[in-house]
Amino acid sequence: MSNNRKSLKKVRTNAYNHQNEKCYYCSHSMWNSSLNSFAKSHSISTKQAQYFQCTGEHLVPHSEGGNAKRRNIVAACLFCNRTRHKVKNALSAVLYKQKVKNRVKKGAWNCGLIV
Repeated sequence: MSNNRKSLKKVRTNAYNHQNEKCYYCSHSMWNSSLNSFAKSHSISTKQAQYFQCTGEHLVPHSEGGNAKRRNIVAACLFCNRTRHKVKNALSAVLYKQKVKNRVKKGAWNCGLIV
């Protein structure tokens, strides 16, 4: 991380708590501090549970002028965060959230990992 970019730990944790430990995009439970406890409580492997790690997600990316202020940071599971940014021209947060919600309804997202 660049020296001029502030750590997201505090703002990410605040978003995580404000969102009731749910991902901003897929609304599934996430973990913020204990991979093993999360895996055990959801009866999934630790490898599967890694996808549900809480990350700080910029609604407007740094590359587009977004900052690390509370209003621009949400808590998102690692799977949603990485998947949004995998493509060359990532969707806006609003469009991506709608896409994820539609995929979750069809059972075609990470939701198959948690029962």
